[in-house]
Amino acid sequence: MEQQLTRARAALAAAEVADTVADRFRAALMAAGWAALALAVARTGRAGDAALIWRSLPRWAPEFGEWAACFDQATGKLQAAVQRRYQLSAREADDLVRDAETFLELVRRRLASVTAERGTA
Repeated sequence: MEQQLTRARAALAAAEVADTVADRFRAALMAAGWAALALAVARTGRAGDAALIWRSLPRWAPEFGEWAACFDQATGKLQAAVQRRYQLSAREADDLVRDAETFLELVRRRLASVTAERGTA
């Protein structure tokens, strides 16, 4: 769990200094993905399939369902951009960085509260 959060923070830092819109977008999406995997480890005991994380997240963490939909849509945009069927904008990349930052903080808080609850149980 801590390993995934560390990787999420590193990906977010990379997004903030990325040279291109695509790299910024990709790194922000990776940061969110690592945060989701940390949540998966905490909730299910395993990381699961990273490729399916946004589709499976609402099943075991329904309170993050809207976030999963947001990042699943971003994944589709990135795939379309890689295939040159879609042009990512700087605004989309900036928004995704902010969303990933917020998501990471929400996951971090949730995991901290779960850890605290386990410690007092």
